[in-house]
Amino acid sequence: MSGTSGTRFARRAGAVAIAAALAAACSGSKKDSGFTDPGAGGGFGAGSDGGLGASGGIGILDGGCARASADAERAPVYMQIVLDGSGSMGDENKWKAVVPALEAIYDDLLAKNDPSFGVGLITFADNLDPTCQTIQTPIGPIKGSCAGPYPSNVDVPIAFVDKGQRDKLRGRIQPSGPAGDTPTKTGLEGGYKALETFSPKAPLLSNGKKVLVLMTDGLPSDSTASEDASLVSAELKKGITTFAVGIGPFPATDPKAYDPSFMGQLAVAGGAAPPGCNPNESSNPANTCHFQVTPGGKSAQQLTQDFIDAINKIRSAVATCEFILTKDGAVDPSQVNVIYTDQNGVQHVLVQDGANGWTYDNPQNPSKVVLHGANCDTVKNDPKGKVAIILGCATITR
Repeated sequence: MSGTSGTRFARRAGAVAIAAALAAACSGSKKDSGFTDPGAGGGFGAGSDGGLGASGGIGILDGGCARASADAERAPVYMQIVLDGSGSMGDENKWKAVVPALEAIYDDLLAKNDPSFGVGLITFADNLDPTCQTIQTPIGPIKGSCAGPYPSNVDVPIAFVDKGQRDKLRGRIQPSGPAGDTPTKTGLEGGYKALETFSPKAPLLSNGKKVLVLMTDGLPSDSTASEDASLVSAELKKGITTFAVGIGPFPATDPKAYDPSFMGQLAVAGGAAPPGCNPNESSNPANTCHFQVTPGGKSAQQLTQDFIDAINKIRSAVATCEFILTKDGAVDPSQVNVIYTDQNGVQHVLVQDGANGWTYDNPQNPSKVVLHGANCDTVKNDPKGKVAIILGCATITR
């Protein structure tokens, strides 16, 4: 048997297995072993677009009971980046690294064309910040105290990242450079105000999760660490999660200049700390509650990759495992099934299970399906994967 015909056989065998599972669901059976892999070597009826019931095999809709299917839209995320542009960011390649790192992230978001992810940018205390006081010195004018409020007239509101938004985001920092002091609290207040008042515009989806990412290399010049932590905690109660990216020596050589525990406390207060982390960790970066970027004599290129890695980890952490249940009339909660098509076009039936499957956001009046456990991790880590909802067949449960 040739390799091509063998693959077709495997896919058809997988098709029969899943069609049988849905046929059983049609007849009332609601049991399954878990995250079902439909046959070795291939999916079932998956065309080149990875859709359901496409040509080339037996599709899941052939079970006979399904009355509708649709790709599920991921519940959106609105991310507000607040970037420290203070004078110390000019040291140790920090600014030279963070600018191309953010540009790479913006380019990636543009390429993904994802209407479930919006981004905005506030940069404080850089040399384009119009709120900074200009001080005349013997060597010429320099930026001094930066008072806000933010966002200022040069910052970029949150929006879907099309080419226009990408160019605005890049244009905000590309021609700029570090300049003033470190008004962290004022910058945070501007970021939170932007998120609190944000209203998405098409094609960005509505009813999203709000996230703030603070990237800074120093202690605040306009507040105390405890004041900032209290502000971050208050915003968490309003539904805004805060991630902290600390940029400085680790272990800290001068806690009065850069203190990792300050960043760790912000991450805890903002609801972004991973389980088991230590906000006061001083020796092992793997145990920190914040994302630690350590210059340590690295080249700008090396440090750029560290920034990209940190931001991508945050993107992965905030990527929601909630998928909008498109309603075409009344939805019977007992007749919904969830299908995940991975990046290779292989389709998997996800069972209804709160530990390692999916559940509804509200069983009485569902508007979303929420993935859990390994299912959630798998889908979040598969940027080309798709989730689809099938209506009409009895829900397959564990």
